[in-house]
Amino acid sequence: MGKPEAGTNAQSGECKSTLAARPPHTRGQPSIGNQCLDSGVFIYFLSLSAVGVPMDSHLFVLALAVFPLASLGGSISLLPGGLGATEGGLTALGILLGNLSVETVVLAALLSRAAILGVIVFAGIASVLFLPRVPRPQYVSLH
Repeated sequence: MGKPEAGTNAQSGECKSTLAARPPHTRGQPSIGNQCLDSGVFIYFLSLSAVGVPMDSHLFVLALAVFPLASLGGSISLLPGGLGATEGGLTALGILLGNLSVETVVLAALLSRAAILGVIVFAGIASVLFLPRVPRPQYVSLH
């Protein structure tokens, strides 16, 4: 028996799991970024169904394809929150890939983005209004 291949166990020849290299408390847990993207896809899917598109597996696959690509376009645009670019991407890709009407796709894009960004804006406003302000420390000049 020669030298074992990379990524295999020397004794049994079985492949090693990449999870074994991760700390025990993080195994099997998706990252926060994945959870946010998944919730965005689900919100876009629900927005499409809310504006009258029949809910089926094709619609979910469409949302799964369109939302990440539009989010990527919004990130590349370097605008705060991808505002405008993401909605344009959702609209364009919904029309091109889903053969949906312009009115339906625009309404679903605005509805989903309002649901996603509205929660963030509301949390920011609430934190400014209700969280106590911590005074800045006063520094003494040595001159």
